[in-house]
Amino acid sequence: MGLIEILTAQQAMKPESKPYNEWQKLLLDMQVYLRWALAGVIDCLFLAFWLYLQSRFNALTSGYRLSGIDEMQYAVLQIAFSVSTLAPIIIFLAKDVVVMIIQAYKIIRAEVKRPGGES
Repeated sequence: MGLIEILTAQQAMKPESKPYNEWQKLLLDMQVYLRWALAGVIDCLFLAFWLYLQSRFNALTSGYRLSGIDEMQYAVLQIAFSVSTLAPIIIFLAKDVVVMIIQAYKIIRAEVKRPGGES
């Protein structure tokens, strides 16, 4: 049983108290921000892995002496490999950013609609 479930169960048994609700709200907010931070770290790790793959691919193929059409095919292969491995990473990064924006918007809307907030 997690901390949030414990707090939720305790909330059901206790009468409303302002300090208790503030701590519960803080824990829920921290959970959202920690998810965002973890998503950012994972995206950065994917980008670092992509850079590692690119460097290994270049190191593996740098010993070849190419000329003419072979050099052109090698350039096309490098570009195709770079784009094909970077595209999924960019898609997941964009998805994470959009999810963060939507969640931040929902948090702001809830804060504005809350009693005592601006209308």
